[in-house]
Order: sequence, then structure tokens, then C-alpha cells
Amino acid sequence: MKRTVVPKTEIIHVETGSINVSPPPGFCIDGDAGKNTDASVFIIFANCGYINSNGRRANRNAGFNGLVTTSVAKTAVFKNTDDLDVMSDYLSSAEGLKSLSTSGNTNNISVIDKRQTADGVFLQLQDQDATLSKTVWKSFLNRSEHLVTVTLLQNENAEIEPEQAMQFLQSYSETIVSSSDQASQINDVAIPNSEPSPPVAVTQQERGPVYQKNKLKKVGFLRRLLL
Repeated sequence: MKRTVVPKTEIIHVETGSINVSPPPGFCIDGDAGKNTDASVFIIFANCGYINSNGRRANRNAGFNGLVTTSVAKTAVFKNTDDLDVMSDYLSSAEGLKSLSTSGNTNNISVIDKRQTADGVFLQLQDQDATLSKTVWKSFLNRSEHLVTVTLLQNENAEIEPEQAMQFLQSYSETIVSSSDQASQINDVAIPNSEPSPPVAVTQQERGPVYQKNKLKKVGFLRRLLL
């Protein structure tokens, strides 16, 4: 008898402790499609209904129609305060776009939307060579100095607006926390009327070519971690 798959939080042990990765609402881990190596853990989340019915029935409680993947680097890579800015610049460069492209062809991929917060970079990409979805959403997060990459791949018949998908990506990314983050949340005293800083759109032009030329020397670690 086939065992029913249910949503479950994965605790991934990394260099600085552990990172908790929970599935989005209505999603479950596809146990046959993940990958765990010495360098990283790669998880694919699919609609729980599809997993348990061999693709016949969907769970209508899912907030996104497609696949969600999460990759966690086991080695800490964020060492300096400006590393997130370095990564943001890299993702808009020709070399970064080549890493993001399905085929490695920079002529067929473009950044449609790019936003940056204190601990993450969020992208909407158009990849003409992608098979499942030409439009791809990705977040690159700093979790206790570890790189966490989240990817949304929308089903062909999905009817979700790009802004809704971006908001879904940002909301889900906030649920991925490290053990140190959880301890900090427990010990912190709430400050009345405090609000998180809103995402800030960052364009390549704002940083300028000189900044990019100097900083891109530091992104060697990203080439093998972008999944």
C-alpha cells in the first residue's frame, strides 16, 4: 500500500547549525527528486494532491500552481557585510545570467523584475530555453551566512499574476529560517509599531560599471552554488 505523503519541515544541518525548510501551503516534498551531497541539499516541493494521486488530483489549498525548489549550501559563503550586494550585481551580469539560464545562452534570458531586502535578492526571469516554465522566479537568501536558493516554476495553465507570484516567493522565503534566527526571535522583545523595511528594487545602472568590475572578483563561490 502506498504511503500518503504529508507536509513536513526538513531540518538541514549546515556549517553554522541548522536551517529549517518547510513546504509552502498545500505542498509536499517529492522524495524521489531531491538530492543531498556534501556541498548542498536540493529539495523539490510539489502539490501534495498530485504526489499522492500520481498526478490525477490537485490539492486546491496550494497557494501556487507549479513546482517550488529549495537549495541550501552546507558551507557558509556570506563572510562580508557587502556580499549580498556583490551577489545582486553578479546576478545581473552576463556571467550571472549564464549561470541562471537553462541552456547557458545569455541571449535567451532576461531579468524582468529584481528586488533586494536586507537578507535576500528576488528575481523574475524570462528564460526562452526553459521547458516547464518560460517565466521563473528565484530568491537568493542569506540564512546565517549560508546561501539558500528558492525557485518557483509555474505550470503552463496557471493564472497567477507576476506580482502575486513575486509576493508568494517573498512570503515563502521568510519561512525558511536558521536555528540562530529562531533563537533570536524567541529572545527579542517586540517593539510597538515597528515594521520591516520594504523590498527595494535595485537596478544595474544604480551601482555603475566600476562597482561591478571590482566586486565581481569575489563571486567565485556562486558559480557552483546557483541551482
